[in-house]
Amino acid sequence: MSRTTEHSSSGVEGAFPTYKTKSTYPGGPPAATIYFDGIMLYCFDSDRGCSVAVNNRLPDHALDLGVSKKGEADRGISGVPDNASDIRIVVENPVEEGVYVYAPSPSYYTPDGKRCSFVEYALDLEGPVFHDDILPKIPDALSPRFHINSGLFFGYKLSTMLFDAKRGNGQHQIGKIALALGADIFVKTSSGAKGSIKFYADDDRTPFFETGTIEEGDRYEIKITNTTGGCEQHVEHVNAAEPTDFRLNYEALDIETSDRFSLFDAADPAYPIITLGEFIKTKMGMEHNLCDSHPCTGGICGRTRQFPRGHE
Repeated sequence: MSRTTEHSSSGVEGAFPTYKTKSTYPGGPPAATIYFDGIMLYCFDSDRGCSVAVNNRLPDHALDLGVSKKGEADRGISGVPDNASDIRIVVENPVEEGVYVYAPSPSYYTPDGKRCSFVEYALDLEGPVFHDDILPKIPDALSPRFHINSGLFFGYKLSTMLFDAKRGNGQHQIGKIALALGADIFVKTSSGAKGSIKFYADDDRTPFFETGTIEEGDRYEIKITNTTGGCEQHVEHVNAAEPTDFRLNYEALDIETSDRFSLFDAADPAYPIITLGEFIKTKMGMEHNLCDSHPCTGGICGRTRQFPRGHE
């Protein structure tokens, strides 16, 4: 049985952090895994749900949503419904209700060599390593938004590179980071009420995609990306003096330029491109390696429970 910890002691916006954690991984394989790669912001409303907002102020980044079933090439979807501002990923009959983040002890432990601590290796802009405060958002820049009601969030593929955060003349060590984020979904597959996953756009009551009943052994991959297309985009620019794309998260935050952090490789000399042999599928079926030396990394808003709307 996984141990659960309530990290936020207050329901007030700004309490840190707002998510709940689990220190151990469930025993069986997940029915589905969501992989997130690129410039997006994440917030958690305790265990009630997670919202992932795509930064739409980046013309060279492209959003893609892909769903596929292992062993069935024609079972899935590609792309987000036109003009959708909210995508609800609804898990029915999960093994355990709610959303959690993975926080093993010791923090460097990984159950499979790929999944790592969300708390330790995801980059929390509102946490003590960066601003240590709730940050003002630009609502119109955070769309579309994906809402997930059940899953265990984790860091995916730990970097071999070490990174530093810089702001003005100040600099401090971050260390290794998660190159992407993921969420494993566990549903009931025994007799009785079996699980399923449905995708809804905005207020539609009819899903634009659904898995149907998930049987034991079924495996779905859900990939949400907002990237330039791959590590190879940065080959001519990758050196220790160049910041990663992490800085682009601020395009959706109302923060003065002088107060923004950038993420740099901690080494002094220029370094070669290193990839990890893993990929995230992007638009048109293209595959690109997760980039160890120049990751396209989103940010957590660990003091925010819900992102504001444009009229707020």
